Amino acid sequence: MSDSATSAQVEPSSGAAQQYGAPVWFDGIVLVSAAGLVSFGLVALALAALGWYSLPLVLLLGILVWVAMATVLLRWMRADTQQPAERAQRWGAGAALLLVAAGLFWFTFQPSQHLLVGRDSGVYVTTAIWISNEGGLVDSSVSEAFHGTEGLDFKSPGAYFVDGRLEFQFNHFTSAVGAVAFGLGGQRALFRVTGLVAALGLLAAYSVAVRLTRRPLLSLLVPMVIGVSLPLVVLARDMYSEPYLLLVLWSMVLLLDRLWMRSNRSAALVAGIFAGALLAIRVESVLYLTALAALVAFVARKGRPDLRALLPIFVLGAVPGVVLGLIDFFNFTGGYPEITGAEVRLAAVLFITVAILAPLALWAWDHLPKLAEAFTQRRSFFGWVFAASTATLLFFMWLVRPRLDPDRVSTQRWGVMGPIQISEGDVVDLFRTYYEQSVNWVAWYVGPALVVLSILGLAVMIRQLVTGKLGAAGTLVLAMFWTGGIAYLLNPGITPDQLWATRRLVPVVLVVFLFGSVVMVGLILDALEGRAALQRLVGGIAAVVLLVPAVLTTSPIALLTEQPTMFGLVDSSCEMIGDKAAVLVVGGLASDTLPLALRSMCRVPVAELKTTDPARAVANVRKLRDRLALAGTSLAIVSLDNADLERFAELSGEQVRQTVTASNSREYRHTLSSAPDRYLSGDETFFLPREIAISVLLVG
Repeated sequence: MSDSATSAQVEPSSGAAQQYGAPVWFDGIVLVSAAGLVSFGLVALALAALGWYSLPLVLLLGILVWVAMATVLLRWMRADTQQPAERAQRWGAGAALLLVAAGLFWFTFQPSQHLLVGRDSGVYVTTAIWISNEGGLVDSSVSEAFHGTEGLDFKSPGAYFVDGRLEFQFNHFTSAVGAVAFGLGGQRALFRVTGLVAALGLLAAYSVAVRLTRRPLLSLLVPMVIGVSLPLVVLARDMYSEPYLLLVLWSMVLLLDRLWMRSNRSAALVAGIFAGALLAIRVESVLYLTALAALVAFVARKGRPDLRALLPIFVLGAVPGVVLGLIDFFNFTGGYPEITGAEVRLAAVLFITVAILAPLALWAWDHLPKLAEAFTQRRSFFGWVFAASTATLLFFMWLVRPRLDPDRVSTQRWGVMGPIQISEGDVVDLFRTYYEQSVNWVAWYVGPALVVLSILGLAVMIRQLVTGKLGAAGTLVLAMFWTGGIAYLLNPGITPDQLWATRRLVPVVLVVFLFGSVVMVGLILDALEGRAALQRLVGGIAAVVLLVPAVLTTSPIALLTEQPTMFGLVDSSCEMIGDKAAVLVVGGLASDTLPLALRSMCRVPVAELKTTDPARAVANVRKLRDRLALAGTSLAIVSLDNADLERFAELSGEQVRQTVTASNSREYRHTLSSAPDRYLSGDETFFLPREIAISVLLVG
């Protein structure tokens, strides 16, 4: 088998199967790795939700679940009677491993240490440390140390004070994995685990690309381009949920494609567990379950008997992750459901609608034979119609939508946008979403040529689907794109500054655009069959066209990182505070960023002093100091600015102590109308100052 593409659907078999993807051992690495992530993540999350988290228990149960899942997968895959992998497949798999190993170093040699909460990653990191240290998802004793003290606030960005307990924002699967990493390898592992997951996600994307295009060498462009693109780099060097989605989602697609080729009940259970884990990672992943609902309906109505027998097992496997994800979301994330309620409700309505309409549509198809016959006879025509419609829609979203009226919201939502708009010389408009630029968000980072090839490739895949020539992998890719992908292109639901906003597009949109581009290049190479020299020339040009724009966009800020030495800084402040203290945080910037970090790392009660009257603030602190002293507890006041502590100097016989200064010289310029192209310089700041020190005053 040569490194060539084919549009013909590979016929499934219950026994022998044609070897057309990556070698079995390579897919085994991907699936076993994803199984490990899902096993430890779900076990750790479940134990944390119960308040029973401990590293030994997580390791014991996680290893048992992982070994069970890995045994199922490896036995099933080892039993394949496939033809041996040919040279292109072996070379492609080996090259992919080397590329991803380089990517792992690229992501992790100097990761972010995002402890001060300015963005979501700071919440994920501090929650991971909290879970590891305290064993649960809530702080039920947060207010006890400060009982009866006026002018205090216990909530802070990323944490909600609900019914006397503190709850941490966002689904907690990512933080649960971070807790395991922190327990095993301390801060070095904590800040690198997401980079490892991202690298494994690139392997999963490669495996799917090979099964989609039948071109092992050309498919190497998928992990290469994504791996050097700024959107993934910034995620992989920090802690965000999207790399976890990347690995689990495309591993699930790989597994489902293999199940289409050769069904197996136990493997179907594992596939269901992967599907359920998506909802535990991010509750909005119900969008991807919507795609699966449509495919389940199709298999139930028209699938082979062996596949229909797998459906109950697949659904059963999804139940633990779905239930755990929903319990976590509604019971342990504070006010987060209110913030994302409209988005989640819309996704749930879409899921229910598809789950109802898909089987009804299939039933109607079977009972309208004339309609079915007319469509079948004109399948090629309808294939062109749907392909042209797809290309028209995507080109419209890219080229026309940005020239229409800007996308807006009815209330001011984006407080961070004003300074960016001013720096770019734009009109300050805090009601804009910039969502009309969503396709451009991709083009800025990987180049317009790739977007053109992607749109054409996706149109070709739609035609193949309509004409019955698209395999299971391609069908799954389109299903994911037309649910989660299109939804996030239409409404990313995120503050639109770059690179922050692009995180929504990484797991599906960016990956599928790469899939579409290599499909299109593969078709061009097919048209040149028999002219090997010309094929090599065109393939080389395609590699340059796809890879170089991403490299050029990344290179000016290739070493970007957030808060690169912050762990040592917070750890030093904890030593100053001591382990038998209560902490008051003062100052606006400190109150927005420090509470979660101090609470998780110092393992002491933390509150924000909100009183605006200086005299009343001092009086309240004096009373608190005296009351704590009777209980043998000291009081520390903490800020990011010494001036915030001056008014409390009369309460202490000690001088203000300050940590060394941490410098973030490689923070990138935040933008709205283009990709970031340089680091901040001079007096420029975005959210935090680039020179940070923590000040501590012990008052008792």
